[in-house]
Amino acid sequence: MIRILVYPKFNNPYQELLYSSLFKRNIKIQYLDHKKILFIPFKLLFYRLRGYKIFHLHWQHFETHLKFKPLKKILNTIYAILFIYLIKILQYKLVWTIHNLIPHENQTINDKYLSKFISDNSDAKIIHALNTKQSLKKLHCHLNNIYLIPHGSFKNYYPNNTNKKSSRKQLGLKQDAFIYLYFGMIRKYKNVDILLKNFNDLLGKYPASKLQIAGKCYNHELKKVILRYKRKLPNSIYIKLDYISDNKIQLYFNASDIIVLPYSNVTTSGTSILALSFKKPIIYPEIGNLNEMPKNIGFSYNINSKKGIYDAMTKAIINKKHLRSLGQNGLKYAESISWDKIADETKNVYQNLLK
Repeated sequence: MIRILVYPKFNNPYQELLYSSLFKRNIKIQYLDHKKILFIPFKLLFYRLRGYKIFHLHWQHFETHLKFKPLKKILNTIYAILFIYLIKILQYKLVWTIHNLIPHENQTINDKYLSKFISDNSDAKIIHALNTKQSLKKLHCHLNNIYLIPHGSFKNYYPNNTNKKSSRKQLGLKQDAFIYLYFGMIRKYKNVDILLKNFNDLLGKYPASKLQIAGKCYNHELKKVILRYKRKLPNSIYIKLDYISDNKIQLYFNASDIIVLPYSNVTTSGTSILALSFKKPIIYPEIGNLNEMPKNIGFSYNINSKKGIYDAMTKAIINKKHLRSLGQNGLKYAESISWDKIADETKNVYQNLLK
């Protein structure tokens, strides 16, 4: 049996789906608690003595939980470097799945350096798209231990037993409206403020269109912007700035016509996979793993174009008769990235490291 120590444990279906599939392949998983940092050195030693030889890192989460920000970034940096050094001293094989090459929120005094440091000390790096390899090259990272394994589908993970009509009725949305959806946690790099501006401009030509924004927002300034647009356009914008429970996710996706991803920076987009798993086309930037998906799943845009999102949103409403077939193409792609295949490829990575 291969034993894998995993860090960190987040409330993310990616880990659950991956490791439940690996469990069937005689892989034992143990998560390392990222909250009790004082116990981590002892736990690393304990699990190493218990026969765990591989440490699988997913996200660069090296938080010291201090409130004094200037000192916090310095301590986070020291903590992260010591953490990786200890893994290597204890002779773990380090596997890094690069969901985000650089953290979206600044954590250390130099996040790019930390990513390069982790990369140079990794025995294997798993990427979801070839685009990430080019990003690693720009950071002058070693490229000889990279494995391309795609992000898996979310089909059948969340409940999906309602339709568009029922979903719109439950959410209080008009049946004949054209509805764009932004879904997921609201962060600065996801450009919800830019989406709102473009939607506001779009209403001049297409007054029957609506925008749903559903997701938790911790940024107070962004929240103010969203609420300001909501007050300005109360009958065109619908917001739910909170966590969306698993059983209600289906309502937001099934009620929408198309999903908008207004991101300016992303390595891997799980929301895009979620949308395709619900048979919904997407409006997406030509970056990260998004740029390597099939081109017949929605409408792409160049992030350097000032009217990129606006033009893509316009194309969507003009070509609304084709959205159904685009959604079917997306679902077909989502079905092709099965967790069984991903688990087999991940197990091969582990086995190669233990030879």
